Amino acid sequence: TVTRADGVHSGQVAWPNASSMIDATGLSTPDGMAVLVLLGQGRPELMPHVASLLPLLGAIFRAERAADVALAQAHLDKSAAAESGALAEALDTARRELDRGLRARADFLASASHDLRNPLASIKGVAQILNRRAIRGALDQERLVAGLETINSAVTQMAGLLEQIMDTAHLEMGHTLVLDRQEISLVELARAAAAEYQQTTEQHQLYVEAPHGDVTGLWDDARLRRVVGNLLSNAIKYSPTGGPVIVRITQASGRLGPEAVLEVQDHGLGIPAADSLRVFERFQRGENVIGRIAGTGIGLAASRQIVEQHSGSISASSTEGAGSTFSVRLPLAPPADGRKP
Repeated sequence: TVTRADGVHSGQVAWPNASSMIDATGLSTPDGMAVLVLLGQGRPELMPHVASLLPLLGAIFRAERAADVALAQAHLDKSAAAESGALAEALDTARRELDRGLRARADFLASASHDLRNPLASIKGVAQILNRRAIRGALDQERLVAGLETINSAVTQMAGLLEQIMDTAHLEMGHTLVLDRQEISLVELARAAAAEYQQTTEQHQLYVEAPHGDVTGLWDDARLRRVVGNLLSNAIKYSPTGGPVIVRITQASGRLGPEAVLEVQDHGLGIPAADSLRVFERFQRGENVIGRIAGTGIGLAASRQIVEQHSGSISASSTEGAGSTFSVRLPLAPPADGRKP
């Protein structure tokens, strides 16, 4: 390649393949923004005119590059703004969920302490009365039996709450519950639970209906009693003005065979539509009862886990302000292959 004083480069390039060479003349702007290569000998007298066009071409190329850079920057700015907005929204959602979680845990601790304190106070009070009567020699057998029954009932309440917490923690660690399955009459279990909880309220009337007669299955008695107890307790708690609570037991066909269907219906506060699924999560409760009615937020979560361990399902149908119906479906026998519905 030969470079002349006027910046014109001349030489030969391979064309169209390495075995053939062709004359070429090249021009470029000082900043290298525009390069023009002329193939062939061309007309030398025209080169000055062609060279005068190169700065214009360079300016055009610079403008195009600047436009491309500006467009790319605008796209990046738009993407950054969108990502920033999405991040801000995600952070705000996370903050709200954290606040909700912290509030739920605080409510749980307060309510659990309250639920444990009541039976403890009952035990302590009865024990003190029995002790004073024993010292005075005025403790007859009837009072002793009544006092011991009260203590036993309080201990049972405490044990149930602690077992519920332990089951929840056990499942959260990824372990499954070891079920003690035995043949159980669901109707008898429900009637016993209804009679027990009827003693805790005068404003509510608890009824058990079994239009299909008795329904029996292989279930864990203690844990199933806990599920029914949770549903009855909630029906009473969240119906502050009283009213009927109906427990209905039927039998139906399910995906895994015959199923028992237990429904608990109340006419209480109901559940907001936005919370109908969330109430089955740990420490979560309906927004319409937070701050109004004490609760731990683990009863329904524990019930769902127990039911699912039995290969069953639990759901809620509710209208805020008009009451709720909780439905539990349980296969009468465990699936042979361990499947869940």
